[in-house]
Amino acid sequence: MTKVAIVGASGYSGEVLVKLLLAHPQVELAAVTSRSQAGKPLAQVIPALRGADKGLKFSDSDPAALAGFDIAVISVPTPLQQSQPDLSAIEGAASLLAPHVRRGCCVVLESTTYPGTTTELVGPILSSVTGLVPVVLMVSKNVKANTLQDFIAEVRANPGKYTFGGGYGSPPHVMGAWMNKLKDL
Repeated sequence: MTKVAIVGASGYSGEVLVKLLLAHPQVELAAVTSRSQAGKPLAQVIPALRGADKGLKFSDSDPAALAGFDIAVISVPTPLQQSQPDLSAIEGAASLLAPHVRRGCCVVLESTTYPGTTTELVGPILSSVTGLVPVVLMVSKNVKANTLQDFIAEVRANPGKYTFGGGYGSPPHVMGAWMNKLKDL
């Protein structure tokens, strides 16, 4: 069973994700949202879930709802303030998740924001609490890989086709060089 925590599940992308995950037999879902929605059934907050919500209720920042997650999805609103996205909800969600991040878990930012928010805002918040260094692996939609193992197999099958990048000595650069050596890519 995979435990998935969704922070801010009442937005559009959160609604879609909650609906998909509720139907998955191998997922234990924890939906975390603002205090105004806490304790309410998901179907009351997200009418599209009527009949599919399995009685799940929103919690607020209850640590028990987040403890032990395998995957956490941040899906909070980012309204524009003077033509710039207001990232305070993303910052709050990352701070809420940080004490529960452990080696091997995955945090996904699903909010509408500018490129770099994950590495420039979310990663440092998580790292400051955990001491762990987040690694972001992004591949083109043309790469036929859904997991790290699939990606490694693809790279091995096509020597010289793929490259990695990052500032010299940066975590992505070090991670790419480490993967290259470790996996003989």
